[in-house]
Amino acid sequence: MLRLVVSLFVLNFFGPLSAVEGQLVAENSDMKNDLFVRMENVEKFMQTKIDAQLQAIQKMLEDLNAGGRKQIIDPRFERIGCRYFYIEHNIEKNWDEAAETCREMGGYLAAFENQEEIEAIMQKLKKEQYYWYWTGIKHLEEDGKFISTASGKTTNVFKWYSGQPGNSGACVLLDFMGMRDFDCRLKSSFICQSDNET
Repeated sequence: MLRLVVSLFVLNFFGPLSAVEGQLVAENSDMKNDLFVRMENVEKFMQTKIDAQLQAIQKMLEDLNAGGRKQIIDPRFERIGCRYFYIEHNIEKNWDEAAETCREMGGYLAAFENQEEIEAIMQKLKKEQYYWYWTGIKHLEEDGKFISTASGKTTNVFKWYSGQPGNSGACVLLDFMGMRDFDCRLKSSFICQSDNET
């Protein structure tokens, strides 16, 4: 008899607990599934945001690597024609010092794409006798060619004074009337370009 009472007690007491436990297990399983779904949605959202940011960074890098005209240009450069130049009127340096100053600004001593560009720049130079500006054009002794030191390419765009080049030096100067070659150690003003295309 005692066994029967104990069995009934156990059945009545633990029976409802098993049902509650079953319900808790089911709810726990539902919560886990819901949590997994939410985590997947957050991961998809974050991946979409990361992909968009990576694409924006990639575009910016492509623009920066696209070359001279898309580069970030020092605000001291001004647009003359279709390119950017800086004309230093007040400080005089030898050719090497002038080239270094242009590099510090993110540019190079200037060479020219065409006659129109030279003419436009000459209009901006001081109109004083013996006021010269270094360019990025140098004479190569070994083959007699003139090169742009920015691009390393041979250049054929000049506006020489009569009787020039006169083999007075390897570096080329420009003033408001034309070009001449001269000793690179001379102190002179200078012209920088922002790109290395010519």
